[in-house]
Amino acid sequence: MLSLRELAIQFDPAFPHDLGDTIYTRFKQDPDCPLIAVVDEHAVPIGLIERNAFLTRLAGQYGRAVFGKRPIAPIMEPAPLLVEADTPTGDFAQAALDGHSGQLLKGFIVVDQGRYLGVGVVIDLLKAAVAERVVTEKRLRSLAENLRKSKLEAERQRRFAEAVIEHIPSLVTVRSEKTGKFVLVNKAGAAMFGIDRGRIVGKSVEDVTPGVLAEQLMHADAVLRNLPPASLRDLPFELPQPGKPSADRHRLLRVAQIPVAMPDSDRLILTVAEDVTEASRALSRIEQLAHYDVLTGLPNRAQFQHRLVEVLGRVDLSAEQGGTLQAALLIIDIDRFKSVNDVFGHAVGDVFLREVADRIRRAVRPDDLPSRLGGDEFAVLITGHDVECNDVESMAIAIADRLIDLLSQPYVLADHTVHLGGSIGIALYPRDAHDAERLIHHADVALYRAKADGKGVWRQFSAGMQARQHPRAALESLQARKLAG
Repeated sequence: MLSLRELAIQFDPAFPHDLGDTIYTRFKQDPDCPLIAVVDEHAVPIGLIERNAFLTRLAGQYGRAVFGKRPIAPIMEPAPLLVEADTPTGDFAQAALDGHSGQLLKGFIVVDQGRYLGVGVVIDLLKAAVAERVVTEKRLRSLAENLRKSKLEAERQRRFAEAVIEHIPSLVTVRSEKTGKFVLVNKAGAAMFGIDRGRIVGKSVEDVTPGVLAEQLMHADAVLRNLPPASLRDLPFELPQPGKPSADRHRLLRVAQIPVAMPDSDRLILTVAEDVTEASRALSRIEQLAHYDVLTGLPNRAQFQHRLVEVLGRVDLSAEQGGTLQAALLIIDIDRFKSVNDVFGHAVGDVFLREVADRIRRAVRPDDLPSRLGGDEFAVLITGHDVECNDVESMAIAIADRLIDLLSQPYVLADHTVHLGGSIGIALYPRDAHDAERLIHHADVALYRAKADGKGVWRQFSAGMQARQHPRAALESLQARKLAG
C-alpha cells in the first residue's frame, strides 16, 4: 500500500525568521508550489505558509510594506497537520477526515521521526486514493483468499475519495473518455457551472452547459491533452454566474487532468480546477505596488532605475552597431512645494502631487517614461527620434518647455488658487555621461542650476556647471562617493 513518504513533495522549508519578501519570491518563481513548511533549527515543523492566503495578504493595501520586510513567524499558520512518512495513505486519510478535515484542505506536513521531510496537498491524496482503488480491484481478481480484506480497503478508499471530492472547494469532475459523459461532479463544480448536479451526471459537456462554456471546456480538453498528466495550466473562463456582474463572471481557473485506467478498458478523466482569480489579482497587485508609486500611479524609483539601465544598454548597443540612438533624462522638482504641505496639510499636498503627475503625463509622448522618484521629485526618460524633432536633444527641450508651461498653470487646492511651478535639469546620453549614475548626477546638477537661476525654468547640463554646482549638489555628490567607497 502507498505510504505518505511516496506522496511527500520535497520543497525546501522556511524558517520563522525568514522575511515575507523571501517567501513571496519563492512562490513567484515556482507557481506549482502550493505551500511551504516552516521549521525550527532542528528541522521540526512549527507552521506552514499556504500560497493563496499568503499572496492575498501581501496584496492588500500596504501589505507588502507591512509583511514583506518582517519575519514570517506572526503570519504563518501555526500548529500544522503533521503525519509520519510511513503512515499508509488510507489510514491517514480516514483519520484526517474524522478529526482534521479543515486542516487537511490547507495541506499537511510529512515528517520522518518528527523531522521535516516534505509537504502534501489534498489533491495528491485524491490521486493516490483513485490509484489505490484501481490497484485494489486488480487484487480482488487475483487474490481471492484476501477478498474480505480487499473489499474493506476498497470501501475505505471509496469513502475517502467521495468525502474529499464532495468537500474540496475546487471543481472536481470525472468523465468517461469513451463517451464523454460525466460520471461525477462535486458540489463546487456544479456551483461553478451554475447547473443542478442532477442534470449533469450521465450527460456530456454539450448536453448540460451553455454553448460558450461548452466551447471553453472543449478548448481546455484540447490544451491539457497535449500536456503530461496532472500538468497545471491557468485558463480563462467566462462562467455562468446568475446575478453577478459581468466582471465577476470572468475567472482564471488552474486546471489539471488525470487519466485513470479502469478494468473495463474505458478510461476515466479526472479534472480538477481551482479558481485562482483572486490569487492572480493579488499577485498583479503586489507587482503593481513593487514597481509603481501608490499615490500617483507613475513608475516608482525602482522601476525607473531598472528601465534607465535597460534603455542606456540599448543606446550602447546601437552605437556598437553604427546606429545613432540617444537618450535624454529630465529631472523635475516642484518649486515651493513645501509651502503647500505647511499651509494646507499633507492630504491636500497628495492631491496636488496627483495633479502634477497628470500634467507630466500630458506633456510627454507615449514612449517616454515619466516617473516619481520620491517627494516632489519626478523624472522623464526620453529616447529615440520622432517626425517633429531631428534628435533627442530637440525632443528633450520641446518636452521641457511643455512641462514648464503646464506646471506653472494655476492649481485649485482647498478652494484656493495656488501658483507654483517646476524647475528642470536635462542631461543627454551618451554626450553628457557614460553610465546611469553619472547621467542622473548631471541632470541633478542642471536642475540645481535652474533653481539658482530663479526657478520655473529648465537648464541643460554643460561641463562648466560641474565647477560651479550648487553646494547641496556638491554635498550630496560627496556623500554618494563616501557611501560607494
